[in-house]
Amino acid sequence: MISHAPTDTRPAGTTLATALPRLLTGVSLLGVAMTGTAALAPGLAWRAGGLDHPDYLMIAGIGLVMIALSSLFLTYVARVLGLGAAWLGLALLSNALILVGKFVLAPPAFYRTTFVQGDLFLDVQSPTFFPLLAAGVCVVQAGVLALLYAWARGRVTIALGPGQGAFRQANLVAALITVGFTLGACVFAASSLSLIGYALVVAGTTGAAAAVVVLLAMGAGGAALHVAAGRSISVRDAAVVTSAFWLALSMLLVYQVVWVVFMTVLVSMWPLKVVAQSGK
Repeated sequence: MISHAPTDTRPAGTTLATALPRLLTGVSLLGVAMTGTAALAPGLAWRAGGLDHPDYLMIAGIGLVMIALSSLFLTYVARVLGLGAAWLGLALLSNALILVGKFVLAPPAFYRTTFVQGDLFLDVQSPTFFPLLAAGVCVVQAGVLALLYAWARGRVTIALGPGQGAFRQANLVAALITVGFTLGACVFAASSLSLIGYALVVAGTTGAAAAVVVLLAMGAGGAALHVAAGRSISVRDAAVVTSAFWLALSMLLVYQVVWVVFMTVLVSMWPLKVVAQSGK
């Protein structure tokens, strides 16, 4: 029985080096489109509806627009990198679940909660609250993504050998990891109390929905990296799975910035319920 190695499904003449500028441009355009939606859509919906409180359907609608925009970008990525329909489906699923958590479940959870002024866990009136919270969430998400990538990358290394690594400058990689770990630890420490409060609010007001979304997103994301690792092995190019990792990390960073803009705009129009420690 004769077997043939799978062929590279990337468009003719496309390499990771030639695709990188286009992918970076795509990420930038995605960020602009999502930020513009987060900044403008709540105000437009407010003027159209004439409401004095958050419309949860409007929040969900904006979340769906975010999912649509990112899905278009992921479809383009799958085409450029030639990762196939299986990877695209898994990437769309994990991406949609992350955005559902951030833009559909989290905002209503805040509006269903009454906060206490000067609360140690959730000082929502502080101008640094949402940026610091988003930074902490990003560190957690990046850490989970890094673990999933290390697992997928290990599979590629075993199959191709250490000489086929996407990164051959071990000292540079070690330095980047050290700096990233140090900065991440600092951000996590600074936002740890807010992260605990955030988790309690979202979990308490959404029931099991938030936990299910998180677990499904992790599973789908790990499966997407697994498929990307398989493509790396089939075309003997470890840079494929590495590119998938960096794209995922870039999108997570974009989502944090967009979420901060979105929540800041919402709170500027519809302040959260905050009472003094006396309860008044």
